[in-house]
Amino acid sequence: MSSPPGLSISKANGWSFTHGETPLIAAISCRRLDVVKLLLKAPDLAIDAVDSRKETALMAAASVGWDEAALLLLRAGAGRWLRNTAGLTAADLAGARGRLALQALIEADPAVVHVHDAAAAGKHQLVLALLRQGCPPNFRDERPGKSAMSPLMAACKAGQIDVVRILLRLPDVLAEVNMCDQAGLTALHHAAAAGFTDVTFLLMSNGADRAVKDLQGLTPQNLAARHGFGTLVAFLGQQILA
Repeated sequence: MSSPPGLSISKANGWSFTHGETPLIAAISCRRLDVVKLLLKAPDLAIDAVDSRKETALMAAASVGWDEAALLLLRAGAGRWLRNTAGLTAADLAGARGRLALQALIEADPAVVHVHDAAAAGKHQLVLALLRQGCPPNFRDERPGKSAMSPLMAACKAGQIDVVRILLRLPDVLAEVNMCDQAGLTALHHAAAAGFTDVTFLLMSNGADRAVKDLQGLTPQNLAARHGFGTLVAFLGQQILA
């Protein structure tokens, strides 16, 4: 493939190329977004073509810390787990440069990493990375035993307040803050049943309805009482009576 107009592969924008860089790698090294977008439209583009160091375009994006280019490449099907001659992946290169959000973006392979597991584990960078790659914010977990919970429910059940904060900033999540799983439980039910007062307060501050009943007719306060969380029972009761 010949170089696009305005880009010299041997030298461009002060960058010298001596490792057999492809036009795509060169464009990323120069941060030429217009050229990157142009190349990604080419029907014969070999997106994972490597230079003499076996580095791909995604590795180049990781090396220069360019999240936008990395996201475009990932959406176009760039390989996440290829290794260069030093045995490093693109995620390794991003991490070595302290680009943790970019590292998480590369590591968050939607075919491997489940957003609900990331939410429950408190891995907020992975949650954000999956959402940036198009994961629906209210995606239901259809795996056996998961009761079609949303990521918010998974985070609330595990008390992962940082993830809860992130999710509640999303308009789609706020609009469905009272959505129910297969048992009729809302995110507030899950937080109250697990005894997480801070998560419960945060949910109620963002429109969670404490009067919703699950399929057994139980409110979040009822579940808190069933599990012996007296302080939370009182807190929910005061809120209801206020």
